Amino acid sequence: MKVNQLPVYLTLSEVHRMLAACAEERDSMLIKLLWVTGCRVSEVIAIRAGDLTQNGVRCVNLKQGYWRKLKNGGREHIAVATEKHVFLAPDVLAEIRSWCVGLRAEDPLIARLADGQPLSRKMAWLIVK
Repeated sequence: MKVNQLPVYLTLSEVHRMLAACAEERDSMLIKLLWVTGCRVSEVIAIRAGDLTQNGVRCVNLKQGYWRKLKNGGREHIAVATEKHVFLAPDVLAEIRSWCVGLRAEDPLIARLADGQPLSRKMAWLIVK
């Protein structure tokens, strides 16, 4: 994306079509979390069940960091993981809490179906695609 170019956002009907196309409940929860939190995919797949708070969810803020110049003239972003809190509507929070029933605090909120391990960024991208 160019510096002067505005980001492109999905419309409400596009999000509803994505949710309707989800084959698994896990996939729809991933789409919903991306939509309601505004977090990046890496931030959403890093959310644990214990990150739910009374009013929302704590997540890693990957936007923080700094740029380092490289020898070839390019630059590289060094992410510094900080925490941010995203406030959620009570009905959305209740839905996420019902999704978390039976999960331990350290379990990923969005996990692979078979083994309960967190999704990779690539797998999350394939679900969204």
